Amino acid sequence: MRKEKIKTRILRPENEKVTRFTYLFSILLTTLLSVSFSLMLTSTYDLEVSNDTLIIGVLLFSVGATLFHVKTRKRPWMSILLIILAPILSFLLIAMDFGDSRSGFGHLFWNLREYSFRNLPSGTFKRSRDPSEMLAMLLLFLNFLPIAVTSWVLVRRKNVFFSLLTYVPFLVGSVALNYMFPSQVWCVLAITGVITLVIFHNLRHGDARSTDRKMLSALAAVLAVTMVVGMIYPLKSYDKQEVAQRDLYLIKHAKANEFLTDMFRRFYSMFRNSSKDDMTKQGDTELPEFLVMRITRNANMSYPDFHRSPLYLYIKTASRDTYEDNTWYVSESEPDMDHIFNDYDEIPSGPAMYHLKVHSYVDSDVLNIPYYTDFFEPVNVRNANLITDVYPNVRQRQMAGERDEYEYSISDIPLRHDEDLWSRQYLDYVNGSCTYVPEKTVNALLESNILPKWFLDVYNGETQMTDYDKIRAVSEYVSKLCPYDEATSYPPADQDFVVWFMTQSKTGYCVHYATTAVILLRMLGVPARYVTGYMVDTLNNGYEKDVLTEDAHAWFEVFLPEFGWVMGDATPGNSYAASHFDVRAISDHYDIDLAPLPDMSDDPRPTSAPSDSTTPTPTTSPDRTPTPVTTMGPLDKEKGTPTPSAKKSGEKKSIPVFWIIVLLMVAAVCLSRLIYDRRWKKAFQSGSTNERARAYFRYFALISRKLKGRPSARSAFIAQKAAFSNQEISENELKMLISCGKKELDALIKKRPWYKRWAVLILYGVKI
Repeated sequence: MRKEKIKTRILRPENEKVTRFTYLFSILLTTLLSVSFSLMLTSTYDLEVSNDTLIIGVLLFSVGATLFHVKTRKRPWMSILLIILAPILSFLLIAMDFGDSRSGFGHLFWNLREYSFRNLPSGTFKRSRDPSEMLAMLLLFLNFLPIAVTSWVLVRRKNVFFSLLTYVPFLVGSVALNYMFPSQVWCVLAITGVITLVIFHNLRHGDARSTDRKMLSALAAVLAVTMVVGMIYPLKSYDKQEVAQRDLYLIKHAKANEFLTDMFRRFYSMFRNSSKDDMTKQGDTELPEFLVMRITRNANMSYPDFHRSPLYLYIKTASRDTYEDNTWYVSESEPDMDHIFNDYDEIPSGPAMYHLKVHSYVDSDVLNIPYYTDFFEPVNVRNANLITDVYPNVRQRQMAGERDEYEYSISDIPLRHDEDLWSRQYLDYVNGSCTYVPEKTVNALLESNILPKWFLDVYNGETQMTDYDKIRAVSEYVSKLCPYDEATSYPPADQDFVVWFMTQSKTGYCVHYATTAVILLRMLGVPARYVTGYMVDTLNNGYEKDVLTEDAHAWFEVFLPEFGWVMGDATPGNSYAASHFDVRAISDHYDIDLAPLPDMSDDPRPTSAPSDSTTPTPTTSPDRTPTPVTTMGPLDKEKGTPTPSAKKSGEKKSIPVFWIIVLLMVAAVCLSRLIYDRRWKKAFQSGSTNERARAYFRYFALISRKLKGRPSARSAFIAQKAAFSNQEISENELKMLISCGKKELDALIKKRPWYKRWAVLILYGVKI
């Protein structure tokens, strides 16, 4: 007799069904997480991205990945294959420069290395002037893996840890190793997505339909929490720089923690060495105080006409020659070392006034250079640490080697040379990059009616002045624009920085005066650069001097063909210190005639400080010469460039975004835990005896599985009877199931290490 093959049909459990809600939930949540984490990263560095391209691309790929995981439910290995192929596809598309993504990668990598991760290899990466579309394509490709994993987690109801892990690189790039913060809207959306994922993780083991209902209720609760947070901490009150200020203030007052101080010392070196300085991010900020370098200056007693050493020293970290969009840059237009001077058999040199020894305590890839070092003969015997023949005063930045100790032969006054010393290529750079002022800045200043009459007369050619006189007049004028105050507020980002400072700001500090002086000098045809570094006072001959972060300062330098780059300082209170190094010192030493300063009595802004403002007051040094209060300068960085300052009193405090994130995460955990507990307690207390017995057994089975065990045979037998019997089990049988299950769990718990035991109970335990 012929036997017919019996066809069997596998009934898929209810919790593995894919409902319409699952489709929509997977697509929307995957898109939300990928877009929000990506834009958190770009908003941290103020990178322009085509949001439309990114959102549409992520949405389409999320739809495709979700459908793929749904259609391959019976072949789970295909989903794993997609997850493996996603990063490979991303790499190939970027390597092929599809959609200019490789250029976008270079732009993103350049920003990350320049402002956060200084130890990354430099390579050939560079920033782009129009990165919007290329960055959108790059971020889309980088999200292939997170999208593939997140949609797999949501469709197949896997552990959400795998999904969250794929977004860690975006989060680290947004908040680690810097004190810049992403925009609030993307933070809130990312947190909303993470909270939703955590809730899903606790509900994913239920049947599909009940899970959908519970997820809808949970989503309503999450949206309500998001709206409440938005009302308490509205977008208009979110200021990334204020957040950075508060975090730096906390670090400064954690002096007992040497780890934090050492960590910030490394951050500080990264920021100080940046090639970019955003003036719109200059404002009231506290910096931790720590040792940057230790210097020792010894006078050359055989120097002709030796005079007593001044107590001051300006040490340059970097100068910047390009001003654009309220930001100072180190340009790439400065000629290399071989094209600075005309052909000379030997450039004339002269004796130096001092020998300076610098020992750095902050890792840095650039030298800290005193004024003036070029063309001076060594004071003592040449050694391996002596910097010679590299002309550091000429260069914008002089790259350091691997050692942390350097020595210089320096003088207060630069050596005088013939004007034909400089090559045509270098003079083209000086008269090009170092005299350029954006047209919109010039027009805004001319239309502001703030410029004094003497300045406009020189600008229009109606009055003739030498470069020496222009420098002195501009320095004097800028120093009297408004009172000095380290607690100057942040400037508005939508206004020209110089115009705002000259017309609206009631106070300023070194970066404001230095930037304004450079722009005004350039308008009068004097090549000038913006400089950051340190101004040291009370420097006695032969004694070590500690240079701290509070000595950070900003000033300007001007190019005079006879002397090269000469420093100048327009910060109020620093005139006496600068007079040992600037054009006044040069004119005194070389007998150069200077004209009287122009009449500034008709300047549009008052020359006297208001009575309620604080201006640095000169003190008296041991040699009875006035010593100006040391000013503090910027902490170089593209984004969030904080500057040392005094904390304002009576300032309205708001909750830092970091603590908002922490509170939201705690709220998410508590909310998900509450939902989890209520779900089980409702199952334990509602329904028939059989339904309650099955609920208890599911709970015992879950905890036993987490503890690598299995529920007792007695409780399993009663649960099977409740599941397949047509009659209700008795209350005594239900109590027996509970008693056996609890005893088995207690025995299992005692066998496990305490950390595993507590982890399972905290995450999954419910009081019975």
